Amino acid sequence: MPEHVIPMPTLPCPSCGVNLLDAGFHNTCTETVSLREDNFTYLHQDRLYIDHDEKGHETVDHECDIDAYCGSCHQLLPWALYEIRGLDGLYLSDAETKAAELNGCDKRPTRERLVLCFRASITWLFLTPTSSNFLYASHKDFECR
Repeated sequence: MPEHVIPMPTLPCPSCGVNLLDAGFHNTCTETVSLREDNFTYLHQDRLYIDHDEKGHETVDHECDIDAYCGSCHQLLPWALYEIRGLDGLYLSDAETKAAELNGCDKRPTRERLVLCFRASITWLFLTPTSSNFLYASHKDFECR
């Protein structure tokens, strides 16, 4: 008797089409680590050397960047890391719905036409490609509507 297989929700990479929830995605983080260095000296051929041993590595700060990249083609994804990680812990039906919502929302500004984007009380202006001056805001500054 065949086993009932539950399909993984689908969130395709806009660049290569793989399902990010299967292929994975990556990001970068900055960490501050605290540790103890025990310093010691020694002599070798009429020279003084100072070396150290490290002990007790402990992460005291960890901050993830918000950009996420496809685990297959390594291209920047149009969703912030926290948006993709927002699928974590959802029931499969809810995860599929949320992934479909993410997939339908391209948060990157386009160069095709003049676009005014309002967020909070700030106005972002994107000029047409014929202009030599382009003003951009990160995709994190856009919301789906």
